This record gives sequence, structure tokens and C-alpha cells, in this order.
Amino acid sequence: MVASAFATFIILILGSNNLLLGYEIHNARVENTLDPSSIKKSNDIARRATTTTDRRNDFCEINKQVQQGNISRRDSLRGLNISIGVMPYVFDQSIGKLDQNYIAIKVFDEIARRAQFSYKDSFGIAPYPTENETLTDSLIYILDHYDVAVDWWMDSLERKRDGISVTQGWYETSTIILSKKSDASNKIVWLSAFRPLEGSVWIAALITILITGLTYHMNEYLMRRGNSEERERIGTNLFRSGLSFMGNTTFEPRGAPNRLLILSVSLLSLVFVAAYTANMASFLVNVNKRVVINNFNDVIKNNYLVCVYKGAADTVAIQFDYPNAKYVEKSSASNIYKGLANGECKVALEHYDPNEKYINLVDYNPGCELIVYGVPVLSRSSSFSVKSSAERCSSIIRDVLDIFILEMKDDGTLTKIKQDYNKGDQDCNLMTEGKSEESFSLSFLDMAGIFIMHYGILVLTLILGILQVKCPLVFASSAQELPIVRRLSILSRNVASHLFTTNEDDEHQIKDQIKASAHEGKGASDACSNIATPPNNELIKELHSEVINLRNDVSEIKMSSQKMAKSLTLVQNSLACAQTPQTEPEKRAS
Repeated sequence: MVASAFATFIILILGSNNLLLGYEIHNARVENTLDPSSIKKSNDIARRATTTTDRRNDFCEINKQVQQGNISRRDSLRGLNISIGVMPYVFDQSIGKLDQNYIAIKVFDEIARRAQFSYKDSFGIAPYPTENETLTDSLIYILDHYDVAVDWWMDSLERKRDGISVTQGWYETSTIILSKKSDASNKIVWLSAFRPLEGSVWIAALITILITGLTYHMNEYLMRRGNSEERERIGTNLFRSGLSFMGNTTFEPRGAPNRLLILSVSLLSLVFVAAYTANMASFLVNVNKRVVINNFNDVIKNNYLVCVYKGAADTVAIQFDYPNAKYVEKSSASNIYKGLANGECKVALEHYDPNEKYINLVDYNPGCELIVYGVPVLSRSSSFSVKSSAERCSSIIRDVLDIFILEMKDDGTLTKIKQDYNKGDQDCNLMTEGKSEESFSLSFLDMAGIFIMHYGILVLTLILGILQVKCPLVFASSAQELPIVRRLSILSRNVASHLFTTNEDDEHQIKDQIKASAHEGKGASDACSNIATPPNNELIKELHSEVINLRNDVSEIKMSSQKMAKSLTLVQNSLACAQTPQTEPEKRAS
């Protein structure tokens, strides 16, 4: 008792000077750091304070009673005072007692309550490992002086060789892959409908639409150059060409050239629409999965930087199995989570249950941005640690602890303890609940860009319709009325005529136009009869034909104006007669 009181006194003094509670170790149970000289000094004092006596119990008599059936194994520790050893971070220096809010103490306290043994007055604090030591050295130190090492200790081959084993696992410490989740679902993807294909593909498609429409229009002119009423306007052909690229062919070709053209357009449209649809689905789904990690090999394949605990047993094993990964070693959990937040590393390796605690702390996981990817790199669980001793029959302790740990798992007590312990200043488990399936579905925000663009075009068409009604002279009602479209139409017609029309066809066409103009009016007939035979030059012939058309139009306009003048005179005379009073004889005469 004197040695125990002296040890507690020394620990309180060291705690008040911030010597023991502070050194960072690989499992991140302590977050602050000390300089090496302070660590060595505090460890030397801790060893002198806690190694004065061996606090282990002799369980051989109890084990004998159990073997003889005098007492049950479950009740074999009832009334005993079990000594435990802990690391400095488990000691609450403010009250001079064990930290009852620490997860390992919570679980062990529930076991002690059920097994009806005590431990709170029989604990000791082990020193931190120095630069040339590991946590295994600290664990050996604890089990050489105390019955149980209370913490979530991992099993390892090195510890097995020293006769150290862990009880039934109650703390999941599988090494998981941690990274930020995608924030694509929080933003509108304005051009998501166009991103599956590169810009060069869209430009090529637009040019192909224009060339296809012009080619179809030129073929129509060549095959129906004498029958303009049956030809579609160039604007209509361009519009239909655009529809064809969207998989809706409305052309009705009559000649072999345009039929072959539409067949080629249909095939091109089939390939284009199929490629776009496949890439569209794949692209939009992958937008919600910016990080695609199924296992640690995916991390290596993508050359991601990986934050790991420096010198940890699982880190050493992973670095041995995966030497090609790019590791960024950190000394604490806070540094690992900060490395993820500031982009120093793309992923981090963390233990499962500790992460369940850290993700609910704003300092570690602001905005609940971190999620677990893929399968664990290493699968293992941790628990309390004991050391086999034939002379002390310590195996009975492991058996009793296993019994009550399994009972706590079965009745849900262990789960409840973990849930209470994992509560923080935010609940990220609730915020991410039910979103695992949605990550493969397209959200409205993914498609919002194309919807907004469509509604914008709807508004634009309404504005153009109103402007065409209000200002018909400024805004054309069809593409054919636009100057540039009209010029393109004339140009294509002239080029086709120049390339494919023969001299004989020109002469017959000109003679037919001259004969037609002779029947329109005497003035036009006289004018046409005085026209000399045009020269053979193709351009002059075309101009001559256009002049004849203009003269015919002028004759029609003159005749129409004369008819309108006569009609106007008749209307004026009728109005004058209606306004002048008539006598009875005049009325009868009329």
C-alpha cells in the first residue's frame, strides 16, 4: 500500500508538470508531443515509481478449485482485486484516477461489475517507449508487473513468442482506407450533357451537319432544277440534317444520290448516338465517384500519397507487403486527419473503431467529408492483453475475460458502449446513412445543366416569335429569308448550274423563258423579241436569264398596278353615286 501510494503521488506530480501525459505514439491515443529529454526523464521516474513491487496475483488455487468443480469458471474472480497496467494517457491527472471515459476502461469496468472483482485501487502506469523501444516493450513491462494490460492491444508474432496473448477481440482495429468523398453532388454540372465527348468531336459533328445539309440541298437542285416547287429550302434541309444526327431522319430523298447520302447519315447517326449514350451514362455515374478505390492496389495504381502511423506494427507489415506505395508517415491521428484535410495525402490508413470516434469530431473531420473505401488492408481485432504464466496460473484470467466479452457482444452491451463513446460534436454516421446506393445514381444536379439550357432555349424561341410579329421587317420568319442563307442558296445553285448544266439545256431554257414572257404582255413581248441570242459564255447566259426574269416580274407588276387602278376608279365612282341624291325618275332609270 505504501508503494502504491508513493507511485500515485509521483504520477500526480509528473502529471501537473505535463511530463507523462503528452508523448505521441503510433496508435494516436495521445496527441501532444514532448522533446526526447523530457520523455526520458519522465520514463525514468515512472519506472522507479512503479517497479518497486510486483502486483501480479497467484491464481493457482482458484484454478484448482475450478478444475475440481467447486466453483464455476465464470465466478472464479469474484471478490478478488485484479491489478491492471495502463499507458499514461489513460490516467486522468485532474482527479488522480483512471479516465473512466476512455473506451478500454468503460469495457473493463463493465466486465468487473459482472464478474464482481475490483481493480481501481490496483493500477499502475507504464512508461512510454523511448526512441529505441516499441509499444511491445511497454506491454512487456506492464505484464511483468500487473495481471492485465488494459487497452486495445493488437496481437502479433513477436508478442506471441514472449507468451503474450490477447483476450476475445472487442475493438475492431482492421486497417481501413480513408479518403474524402466526392463533392460533385453539391454543385450543378452545367455542361454535363456535353462532357462525355471532347470539344473536337462536337465541332466535327456541327461541321458535318452543315456540309450534309448543303450537299443534300445541292443534289435536290440538280435533280429538280426545272421544278422549284418540289424542292425544299436550304434552311429546311439544314434543320433536317441536324435532326438526323440526333437519330431522327425526316428526309424523303427521291434520287439515288440523296438516298445514298441519307443511308450514310443514318449509319453515322447510329454510331454517334450509341457512343454518346454509352459515354454519357458512364461519365455521369463516375462523376459521383471521384475516388474509385476497391482495395489498396487501386491506391498504388493511382499513385496516391498515403498517410500512415509512423512505426506502427500494421504500418510496418503493410510497407513490407506493398513496398511500391507512396507513404507519408505521421506521428498521431490528428496529423493524419489534417494531412487528408489539407491535401497532403489522398488517402490514409486508420483503424476501424478509432475512426468511428474521430469522424464525429469537427477537429478531425470538418463537414463530414471523410468516408471509408474498399476492403480493409489488414483485418484484425484488439483487446486486453495477458501473459501466460504456469507458476501463477494466469490463464484463468483470460478465460474469465473471454466469457464476459462474449456475453457483452451477445446482449448488445458492447455495441452500446461503443456508440456512447463515439458520440462527438457532430454525427457523420447519420449524415451519410443511406447514401451508399445513391452514389451510383444520377442526381438532379448532375442533369440540371441540360435542363436549364433547354428552358433557356424555350424562352429564346418565345422572344423571337414575339419579335417576328412586332417587327417583321427586322426579324426573319424563316431561315430562307436571312441574307446569308439566301446568298448560300444562290451560290450553291449557281455552282451546280455552272458545273452540270449543258449549253443545249441553257439555250432551251432561255428560249422557253422568252416564249413565256411574250404571252405576258405586249411590252414584254417587244422587249423579248429585240433580245439577241446570248453568247456562249456560261456566266453571261446566267445573267441573261436573270434579266428576263426581272423583266417578266416588272411586266406583272405593271399589269397588276393597272388592274388595281381600274378597280380603285370603279370603287370611287360607286361611292360618288351612293352619296349624290336622285329623283324618282332617275331612280327608276337606274
